[in-house]
Amino acid sequence: MREVIMEKQKKSEVKLSSAQLNHFTSKYKSGDFREFVSTLDDEKLTFLTLGYQDTVKDKPRSKTLKNIQEILIGEKIKRMRRPETPTSFYKIDDVVAAVESYLPNTGTALKLALAVATSGTRINRVMLWMLLVGSPSSGKTDLVKLFKNSKSVYSLDNLTLNAFISGERQTEKQKVYDLLPQLANKCLVIKDWTVIFSLDEKMSKKIVGDMVGIYDKSLSKFSSRRGQITYDAEFSHLGCITPATLNKHQTYLNMIGPRFLHYTIPSLSKDDEEASFKAIFGNTDRQTLEKEVRSIVSAYLDQLNEKDISEIKPVSDEVREYLTLASRFTAKARGIVIIQASSFKNEDGDNITYYEPLDIQIEQPWRAVQQLLTLSTYLTLVSNKLEVGIEAMEVIKEVVVSSMPADRAQAVRALKDAPDGEITAKYLSEQVDKSQKTTRRLLDELSFLGIVEKIKGTGQIATSYRLIPEFKDFITLDPAEFMSTNYGGTKTPDGIPHEQDNLPESPKTLEEVLGELRF
Repeated sequence: MREVIMEKQKKSEVKLSSAQLNHFTSKYKSGDFREFVSTLDDEKLTFLTLGYQDTVKDKPRSKTLKNIQEILIGEKIKRMRRPETPTSFYKIDDVVAAVESYLPNTGTALKLALAVATSGTRINRVMLWMLLVGSPSSGKTDLVKLFKNSKSVYSLDNLTLNAFISGERQTEKQKVYDLLPQLANKCLVIKDWTVIFSLDEKMSKKIVGDMVGIYDKSLSKFSSRRGQITYDAEFSHLGCITPATLNKHQTYLNMIGPRFLHYTIPSLSKDDEEASFKAIFGNTDRQTLEKEVRSIVSAYLDQLNEKDISEIKPVSDEVREYLTLASRFTAKARGIVIIQASSFKNEDGDNITYYEPLDIQIEQPWRAVQQLLTLSTYLTLVSNKLEVGIEAMEVIKEVVVSSMPADRAQAVRALKDAPDGEITAKYLSEQVDKSQKTTRRLLDELSFLGIVEKIKGTGQIATSYRLIPEFKDFITLDPAEFMSTNYGGTKTPDGIPHEQDNLPESPKTLEEVLGELRF
């Protein structure tokens, strides 16, 4: 099955010939390339842009190649902004290209944000609430700001105490505004959860506590001034937070019951960093570019909101099993373990420290599986597909790993990359630059949660840890390999599962369209 998927991916890529690339370079150097691009019709420009990206992605990025690509993408953005452009013109590849020209390496985060945002306009099994986790200046805040033009987004910088339902009574001179009823069928965007958690601890816990109640799609409060106030509301949520802040408060979030999914913004590659520096020092008007990209993203979100989610087919047996396993892992990975250290003296009189659990709290996987199923359905809608497939599962796996506490995720990644699949506390200590005592405690914690198994050492052999068989393939294999290994292929000819576009494709192939470009 993996070969089938690879073949499918190859068919979707068309690379330009050396003659075509040389012609582009010649026109660019003569100053005629921008005029040439402006004469192309929309279809040829779309296919030419994609073909060019496929051709140069593995080549050394010279200044000429970068400028040619910027001209192609710039022309696409210019045309997408035209008032006369029909809504159906917007396609996810165009939107991703536009956003990554402004915020490099944010394609996956964009798709997740679109999926969460559009889910808020519909009735779902569970509400999708997601935190984008990234270091300062990682682009997470700039990304969510691109949604503010959409009529389905309610954007805030911060929340105050009792914002959802106020306890104040309305008077003739003073009106009272409750936030919760205004969020119905929308996506609440909070661009910085760090600010909320920097409030007094009681205040921040009060806000989070209110959201826990709201997650059941209803909140009821009583105050002496207003009596009992009840609102029913369903909405999605996108928030941004730094890793340091999340790590500090994640235990509390998990203790009251995990409602949030997380996605960690990946670090920029060297090429992405260079592109960002070039943009900062260049003549590009970032404010104008942001305005253009925000218009595109918000318009595409409004376009998604008009689609019928019921057209997405029920998931296949293979995808259902994958999501089931992912939800079991998520439930355990978000579990709470209270540990105490104990010690004893061995035969040599040395003090040996070990850890034993005082209490273990692991949620049932029902909420997690509904969250992942709902998210995968909307990811499929965002990608303009009719059936949940490998592409959605790859993103789901990233969300699952990001949704566990950061130190546990580090340990799981070390287990994944270990040559023989086993690690010791010393090995992990060297990998994550923490004390051996800390890593031993962390690995024991994972064993108490049922994610790894502990293999006690004897004599000079150190105790080692490895993923339990149930989760080993899920962590170490990508979704395509996992499904091929565990399910032995699929019933569809094009991979698992068979994916189709929602919108009809052009009857011409990419090769045919590029062949029409006479140089």
